[in-house]
Amino acid sequence: MAGVVDLFLRYQRVRRSDSASEPVAYHDILSHPKRVVACLPDDSRIPPMVLPALRLLRESHPDIRILVVAGPSSAASLRRERIADKTLILQRKRGAKQVSEIRRLAREIALLDPRVLLLFDPSGDARLKALALACNAPVRVGFGSGENYPFLNFQIAPPREGTYLADALLGIIGSLTGRFVDFLDDSIRLRVPEPDARKAERLLHFWKPRSDKLLFALQPGAEDGPRRIDLEKHAAVARLLAKAYDSRIMILAPPEEKARADELSAMLTSLEPYRAPVEDFSQAVAFLSRADLLVSPNTSLFHYAVAIGVPVVGLFGEKSEPWWNPPPGVRAAILPIHREITEERFLDAVDSVGCAGGNDES
Repeated sequence: MAGVVDLFLRYQRVRRSDSASEPVAYHDILSHPKRVVACLPDDSRIPPMVLPALRLLRESHPDIRILVVAGPSSAASLRRERIADKTLILQRKRGAKQVSEIRRLAREIALLDPRVLLLFDPSGDARLKALALACNAPVRVGFGSGENYPFLNFQIAPPREGTYLADALLGIIGSLTGRFVDFLDDSIRLRVPEPDARKAERLLHFWKPRSDKLLFALQPGAEDGPRRIDLEKHAAVARLLAKAYDSRIMILAPPEEKARADELSAMLTSLEPYRAPVEDFSQAVAFLSRADLLVSPNTSLFHYAVAIGVPVVGLFGEKSEPWWNPPPGVRAAILPIHREITEERFLDAVDSVGCAGGNDES
């Protein structure tokens, strides 16, 4: 698939450079961007990163119409937030069918006649670059240093090491609106709907009525892929937390991780962990909002924890891109899962995020 799309990109680059293009008055378009399309990579970790940026865009331009293009793993979360007026799915196809999918979607986007296209992708997905050019938005904004022309004609410096992706995306919006805010700014930060949080609280109360012990949540991660973590390590972490803090343990996982979550629960029967009844991702986030700490791989739940203020210890792989690491001052700590981690070092990480104070975000 990548080879065919790369060939398509080279063709588009040559074709665009050989044709005369009309000059674009960026100032006029960016002053009142009535119609905007935001393109996101197919990564479930992206929604908690991009939602503050989209909120800032709508807050700065209340009458704006926002079309979001996302992969299947991101689209559901964005629809629940109701931040976009319309959401389209970019399907992953094989070979030349991927080019046909890009062109089909570009025609649908063109019907909206967007004035600005925002490419919220630090990784340089070839499909999204091709789509950005094909839909003919006059201003195409994204990360780059000039190397992405003509696919992008308004390029923002890519995230530097030490820059969290959520803040980098807000930088893109700041370049359009003139407002630069932090992703935890009160007006744009993520919050769990109060009815969802209350329901999770009631279910936890039925499990351990009137318990005042700390509640520590563990996410086992996916069954395979680069984020897989040995369940024995998770079980050891749960036992250590229960012993060191006399805490309650909750196994928390979205539906696609059910098998691994059940397996981890079976390994911890002596601790009597709570297996959170999660039927969709929004329920997982609601239970997360009630926890005093989350221990998680580099997953979407980790980044939701950062966004809503739940202390979190991340067990990250060594090849994780630096823009996934939250900035200093956030209640988050990162440990390299594929290296040996002593009990003392792990407990120091837990203490550093201040979980003993509890979590009172809703």
